[in-house]
Amino acid sequence: MVPALDTIYRDRWLIAVNKPAGLPAQPDRSGDRSALSLVCDATTTTVHPVHRIDRPVSGVLVFALDARTAGAFGTLLADGNAERTYLALVSGPVEPSSGALCDGIEHDRLTNRSRISPAGERAELDYRVIADGDRYTLLRVTLRTGRHHQIRAQLADRGWHIRGDLKYGARRSQPGGGIGLHAYRIAFDHPWTNARVEVVAEPPDAPVWRSLCAIAGPMG
Repeated sequence: MVPALDTIYRDRWLIAVNKPAGLPAQPDRSGDRSALSLVCDATTTTVHPVHRIDRPVSGVLVFALDARTAGAFGTLLADGNAERTYLALVSGPVEPSSGALCDGIEHDRLTNRSRISPAGERAELDYRVIADGDRYTLLRVTLRTGRHHQIRAQLADRGWHIRGDLKYGARRSQPGGGIGLHAYRIAFDHPWTNARVEVVAEPPDAPVWRSLCAIAGPMG
């Protein structure tokens, strides 16, 4: 069954959806329906992908509704002019409770896995603990760079394994094959109107998310 998509932002140039975990952002070798194909079905214009989030990750996914906007938004992302915030459920305590991570990171195309390596591309993020539970800690993660599987690899390297992320060391999977990583927010200056746009995708409606988000309170 293909999940329905929740449209959380739309104007004449851009559309953003809250992608469920387990749905590919774009068509892949599985042949399964993708967020791109579902958005194409729901609009009469040509839809252009401008970024990705991993299949097991949920959250904000933006598409452009014309080629010119796709190019402009791609430049905006490449230049680091978008704020991207994630929520991550990780196992065990996290110490220190906030900080910045800076590593080299390499992508192994054969395994589709990234690893920390001094010879890799620079990968930077900021993190902060916003709720502690009995089994999991909820982190707010802000990306400074956008490398392949960056959050998953950098957190796992510190022993902070994302819930359900077997590829990066989690002990158990989650129902449905998703992982405890959610693209919560993207904020940017609109490429055509220059207005500040903030798009927020509510976390999955699951007990562990509800309990820890209730402890965290307003995300800001």
